[in-house]
Amino acid sequence: MPAVVARLGNRRPDVDLSVRSLMRQPLLRAVADGSLDAGLLLDTGTTLGTLGFDGGDLSFVDIETVRLHLVARPGYDGDALLVTPDGCSFRMAADRLLGTGGRRLEFDSVSTIRSWVAQGLGVALLPDFAVGGDLDDGTLVAQPLAERAELALRVVWRTDREDDLREVLYAMAA
Repeated sequence: MPAVVARLGNRRPDVDLSVRSLMRQPLLRAVADGSLDAGLLLDTGTTLGTLGFDGGDLSFVDIETVRLHLVARPGYDGDALLVTPDGCSFRMAADRLLGTGGRRLEFDSVSTIRSWVAQGLGVALLPDFAVGGDLDDGTLVAQPLAERAELALRVVWRTDREDDLREVLYAMAA
């Protein structure tokens, strides 16, 4: 998200940008009711809501791909899966790719999960932006997955507001 915000700021310095962190459903409700002009969220597939939430009457465009890795500390052989809360894109992706059974420990933040994994306390499905450096330097290792795990970073907006937002949306996606 920081790269998207930077692109928008560089291309449209006249835009008043406010960044808030919201869970998926409150974000979609705020965009749908007009209290937010647009929102960013992670999803899969070719339609809004493929991960299992209701996108309502919103339009979207994918602006980046976020790769996910199942990571562990080298030599870890336990069975604990560390996950984010229900409703989080990373949790939904983990449930879909790895199933919902087994021993799970839930944490509120990706950075906390990353720290626990680095201490050898479990495995986790985490985004490249959080673990790419750890994979490069060998602090963490990627575990095999049956399929490539990716999420799309999507900008969502009300379809009836598209004309008002068109230039901003182009700047975000460029």
